[in-house]
Amino acid sequence: MNHGEWMKKMTAHPLWQRWQAWRHPGMVCVLLAGKLWAADLKEGRFLRTASVPLEEMTENAVAAAFRALAEQGMKRKEILLLVNFPDLRLENRKYPAMTEEEMVETMYWEEDRLFRTEEPMAPGWEVTSHSPLGWEVHVEAVKKETLSLWEKGAALAGCHVGKALPVTAVPLSEEPHFILYGRKRSAILIFRKDRLLRSRILRREEKGKGALFMERCLANFNIQKGTCFFIPLSDCGREEETFWKERMKEEIEREGENGLLPGSLTMAENFLSDYGGWADMEILFRRLSSGRLTLPLTEKRKSFITEENRTLRAAQGLCLVSLLFFLLAGGEFLSAENRLSALRREEGRLKPQKEQLVEARRTAVRERELEQLLGDLEKKDGRWEEKLVLLAESVPPGIVISSIRQEGDVIHIEGTAQSNERLSLFRNSFSASWGMAARNGSRKADPVTGLVDFTISLKGGNHGPDETHE
Repeated sequence: MNHGEWMKKMTAHPLWQRWQAWRHPGMVCVLLAGKLWAADLKEGRFLRTASVPLEEMTENAVAAAFRALAEQGMKRKEILLLVNFPDLRLENRKYPAMTEEEMVETMYWEEDRLFRTEEPMAPGWEVTSHSPLGWEVHVEAVKKETLSLWEKGAALAGCHVGKALPVTAVPLSEEPHFILYGRKRSAILIFRKDRLLRSRILRREEKGKGALFMERCLANFNIQKGTCFFIPLSDCGREEETFWKERMKEEIEREGENGLLPGSLTMAENFLSDYGGWADMEILFRRLSSGRLTLPLTEKRKSFITEENRTLRAAQGLCLVSLLFFLLAGGEFLSAENRLSALRREEGRLKPQKEQLVEARRTAVRERELEQLLGDLEKKDGRWEEKLVLLAESVPPGIVISSIRQEGDVIHIEGTAQSNERLSLFRNSFSASWGMAARNGSRKADPVTGLVDFTISLKGGNHGPDETHE
């Protein structure tokens, strides 16, 4: 597999798609001059763009256009749809003083009467002015049928329209300005100052109305200068864009004749250029974050938990809980393993000290036992020291005593003699030193070495406690 094939396979992987979706903001789509344009934006800059033809406005055609965009690399599933359709409507309404809750309820009940159309509309609104005297509201809407067509088409292509933003709801400057939105048979001229908005519909046969509207707005708001921008709507082709730009240039250039003061209006760069199409939209994309008014979506997303999938969701929840429990148990196991390893290392480090401590305790125990034995001997026989000295002196060379024990009033001495003669000499010497006759016990000679293992017993008197000493 070469590098190109490897990169293609990697970028087609779902994990890569999710990574790209996380890195980049939402994909923006707009219909312009018979083409569906898409752009990935970051901080108002184009990361990449693509376009596909869209001549027929049906659900299947829209779905096919989204699929074609995906083949060109525009695979984002969440879409910001810029609403620039010919049936886009604008309206400013004033309402008397009321609470904010009452205002919201009023707009809900006024929804069907705002634009006096037979078709149901999908309106969005924002408050442009509020004072003790009342409310001023700007409303924009498009036919629900149109918006639903785009939502269903995106759904067929595996996408989702997350937000519908009218292009007329996006201010293009912080300063007071005019925006001319070109359409096929008419145009919309808007004046913006902060959140205030005024609009006027311009028709082809009506000359001078645009300049008159601009002159009145500048005078009413006491503004000395303003800038005029141009944004094409979806049905604005090359001919229509050229017509509206020339019409507005002509009216502005006749300053003084139509009431406009010389130098009061400045035309933006995209207004002065020839047919720009997609290029004319660049300034709009840089200001998308300023748009606050959105249209309500007509197609509700399927609920996460429904009657059909609740058993599946319950099983998925149980699996998730089991996974969390497994991860928690694994974490506890690793933590316990780490603690145990640390204790083992500490134990290995302290092992020499531990052995020394155990040996010291054993020595202390032996010393206490010896002290106890000596004390008992002192109580029972005051001459035990003298007798032990006599025993030590009576052991001749060639005799090794291995143990001395007492059973009742009999003392048993076990050891090894070099020969029977040495054993007899030791028995006689032992009897003489203790003043008692010692008798032989068991005796066993080693035929190879000639050594004799022996036992000598001495009976009579109380010689100490019933203990065995080695």
